[in-house]
Parts: sequence; structure tokens; C-alpha cells
Amino acid sequence: LRREIHIPYEEALDKIKEVGKVLDERIPETFELFVEKGWVEVRQLPGKQNGAFFQGILSLNEPRIFSTYLGSFASMSQQAIMYGHAWHFWLQRELPAQERKIPRALMEVAGHFFALLLFEEIQEKAASMEEKLEALWQELTFISNYVINMGVRFDFERSFFEERRKGVLSVTKISNLLSEAWQAWYGESTAGIDPYLWINRGQFYKIDDYFYNYPYIFGTVCAYGLSEIRHRMPEVFPKIYSDFLFNSGRMSVDDLFKKFFKIDITQPEFWESGLKAMERKISVFEAEARKYSEKAVMENT
Repeated sequence: LRREIHIPYEEALDKIKEVGKVLDERIPETFELFVEKGWVEVRQLPGKQNGAFFQGILSLNEPRIFSTYLGSFASMSQQAIMYGHAWHFWLQRELPAQERKIPRALMEVAGHFFALLLFEEIQEKAASMEEKLEALWQELTFISNYVINMGVRFDFERSFFEERRKGVLSVTKISNLLSEAWQAWYGESTAGIDPYLWINRGQFYKIDDYFYNYPYIFGTVCAYGLSEIRHRMPEVFPKIYSDFLFNSGRMSVDDLFKKFFKIDITQPEFWESGLKAMERKISVFEAEARKYSEKAVMENT
């Protein structure tokens, strides 16, 4: 399969804008405005780290995306997450400041749902079997990163704080806690364990947000659950979803889901629907990979 691809930023942005029209016809011109205003930074520069970060500036009612765009599929999906955050912020720009204080878990819903729309769009319009397989593989990597790897980190954080209450922890003890969490989530599926992951991940050192990794799990599983709802009711979903985002700082998370989607998120059904949607993606990838393999064998015989 073709792995070394480069997607120009203009092409990536066009795809992201096209996806946005599924939710709101205003999105393409709004995202273009963000770029024209200089609110989006994507350049590769010496000494500049990879990754992406979104910040809404309440005093200016303006979003900011600070990132390094690498031209890869993963980098494009990362941009989709950032633009999802920016759209969420933009929808609420006229609300009072106290109604725009949103839990990070809900912020991640907006970003990850946008990335999920991008994956679906590319898979549906793939020009070749190779392109579809690549898109499916990138989506499975996305799921693995934001659910399984973040699950490792969250369980490690919980164990760390439980043990820290008893006293100071040694390097060996901390590494053992990380290894136990890794084993619990990955089992024997990886070549090894990085017991020092806790040293080189800045999220573990944010003193104002002790469980920084959990919102990513919430946002990803929730995005897949909402995608299931979108496919069941495509005509009315965009309006409901926009209202959901607009009101996300006005009530509790539980009440928000009950009001707009008639869902009780304290029960497992919604979350299980998201996980089952992920499982189906694995099945689709396996089926497409078999077809690709069979086709390659036939062409070579």
C-alpha cells in the first residue's frame, strides 16, 4: 500500500470544508475566514514542534489554531479536529462568557466528531481500493491512539494518584504502574512496553488538569455514538447537533445529552453503540484487505 503521500494544505482544507457542509452550509466560508484572518498557523519551521493546539480567545471572540501541518493523512485528520474545535467556539461567540465554560470532554466531542466525518467522506469517495484501505487504516490508528493508548494513560494516572496518597513513589514504582496499565489495555498485541512513557508526555505534568487524557476517550467514543445517531436521522441531525454545541456551556453534560439526543449517558447503551461502531470499522478493514490481497494475487498469477 502507498504510505508516503503528501497532501497539500489547500487540498486538505478543501476536504475539511466539504465535510463541514454536512453539518452547516456556513462552515466552508467560515473556515476560509479563519485562514484569511491569519488565525490558523500550519507552517513547518526550524525548532517548531509537531502537533496541534486550539485556543479560543474569549476577549476577542476569535479562534486560534496553532499547528505544524506535515501533509500526511494523520496530519489532515488532526487539522479536522482543530477546525471542529474552532467551529464549536465560533457557534458560541455571542454568548456570555459564563455560558462558554465547557468541560474539555465536550470540547473533544466537537473536534473528534469532525475528524470522523472526514474519515467517512474519504472512504466513501475513495478513487481506488488502495485509497480506501489507507483511509480505513488511518481511522483504526486514530481509534487506537485516542481510545486504547489514552486508556493506558488514564488508568496509569488513576493508579498513580492512589499510590501517591500513601507516599512518595520511586522511578521503578511509577514505571511499574505504567507497565501494568499498558498490559491491561494492550495485552500481548504490542512488541513491547514503554515503561518510561510517563517521563516524555507533557500531559502528565499539567498541574491545572490532572486527568488530561480522559477527555480524549470520552470525545472519541461519544463521536462514534453520535455518528450512529446521524446515520439514523440524517435530515434532522445537523440542527440538533448545532443546538447541542451551542448550549454545551449552559447545562451539565448529562442534561445536555438528555435534552438534545434523549440519551441517558449514565447508562452503557450509548457508549456501547460507539464501541460497536468502532468494531465494525475493523471488520470493514479486514474485508477490504482480503479483497485487495485476492486481487493482487490474481494480478500476479
